[in-house]
Amino acid sequence: MIRHVGTVPSRPRIMTGAVKDFTIDNFKNSSPTSCDNIHRSIDEFPRDFFTEEQRRHGAVIVHLILAFYGFLFITFVCQDYFLPSVLYICLDLGISPDVAGATFMAAATCTSELLVSVIGTFVTKSDLGVGTVVGSGVYNTLGVSACAGLAVCGQPIAVEKWPLIRDSTVYATSIAVLAAIAVDNVIMWYEALIMVTMFFGYFVFLFTQYKLVEAVEQWRCNSRLPVFERIKRLIFCRKYASMKSQNVTLHRSGTQIRQYGTVEHQLQEGERASSKIIFTSTKSTFSERDQSDVDEQTYILPPSKSSGSNMLLIVWRMFCSPVNFALWATIPDCRTNRSLFPITFVMSIIWVSAITYVLSWFLTICGDTFHVSDVVMGIGVLAVGSSIPEAVSGIINAQNGEGSMSISSALGSNTMDILLCLGLPWFVKCTLPMSMNGGPVTLQTDTLFFNCMCMIASVVILNVAAAISGYKMHKPFGVMCLVAQMVVIAALIINGLNVARDDGTVPVRCT
Repeated sequence: MIRHVGTVPSRPRIMTGAVKDFTIDNFKNSSPTSCDNIHRSIDEFPRDFFTEEQRRHGAVIVHLILAFYGFLFITFVCQDYFLPSVLYICLDLGISPDVAGATFMAAATCTSELLVSVIGTFVTKSDLGVGTVVGSGVYNTLGVSACAGLAVCGQPIAVEKWPLIRDSTVYATSIAVLAAIAVDNVIMWYEALIMVTMFFGYFVFLFTQYKLVEAVEQWRCNSRLPVFERIKRLIFCRKYASMKSQNVTLHRSGTQIRQYGTVEHQLQEGERASSKIIFTSTKSTFSERDQSDVDEQTYILPPSKSSGSNMLLIVWRMFCSPVNFALWATIPDCRTNRSLFPITFVMSIIWVSAITYVLSWFLTICGDTFHVSDVVMGIGVLAVGSSIPEAVSGIINAQNGEGSMSISSALGSNTMDILLCLGLPWFVKCTLPMSMNGGPVTLQTDTLFFNCMCMIASVVILNVAAAISGYKMHKPFGVMCLVAQMVVIAALIINGLNVARDDGTVPVRCT
């Protein structure tokens, strides 16, 4: 629970693991088992339009159908609008897919966590933001990787070592910083400032990393070496350390493709490009390799869906027509008008954030109707709901043959959740005057350190699974991540239940 020191008296708490505290208010003349004194996960959302009795007698089906529509919304937004707009950002800025995943895709998918953190810090004054960030972090690390690995069909997809090690190291460092500054359950302004500064430093590093590597390679080439070794290094550097992008203009399309490293295929003058927009990014490193070893990943923006005549396809299209119409009416399609991709990107973020919140709301209502424990609700429902955009994007990227982009997006989103979504609201609150309810932020949680250890363990398991798989993304890799995900979630749930029991309190349900 996040509260300003001295504002309200302390009260007994029942911990709910990674997501939130289960509290029982001891108001005067109130029974400890009174429904008015119980704070559940469903209380964090607006009041349902059905009563609990109506939901138990079948009205919950409405929430399940609406939740399924929420899945469709997120899937269609990511596939038809969000990922194409990110692709055009890559083309215009000349950045690699892994950097795009760790920055723009991560920024888009963590907007819901930022909103929840702001609400928890300034409105409800609860640990809602901390719990959501920690809970979704485990799912983003192993769950998204499992979904992406299981979605791979055919040949395995290469996973680059450098982006994986880079993003894993930064994320693990962010977790360690969070655990260190929250060890006393009080967040000061300079501690929050450290988190925000680390976030901007991470962004600067992502966009300048290749220039740094180029500078190191040039320095190594100019070091004192034997004559023949210097000549060899000089040739090596000139061949592989040139990071200037080469622009290739597609005939008739006006689209520019920026290829990094060694260009393997070049369009001849007058050659006509395909009607599909193709983005190729070479995955060469600074280690010497043959031209044939350069691994290429190709993005193909899907054309308009082909028509079908069977009845099942017609029924499915009718079922999806409300979703398609709503998106068509509110989001411009940058695949038909490229100049609109900034608007497409922003509108996609708005849709993903709104649908993620509504989806988490409906899933919470369903769990509360079926009397799911608040511990399980927080770890197994709310965290999953907030991680759906990352999972959908990861699956689509894996099917497009871009494994590193899927993992970088998940790890980058986790890093942004900790450093920005928590650090920025905390810093703003700490710098506000006391008259505006500012001051140090107080955390009331007994499971944060254990949850941070679980998140670090998830990062280690992800890297071990990638190494065992030979840095290839395929179904065995997805199975390993899925099994590890289930083990970590089970540990979080058991720890949350044990904390509630050790506090001498028992979850109370309203009947």
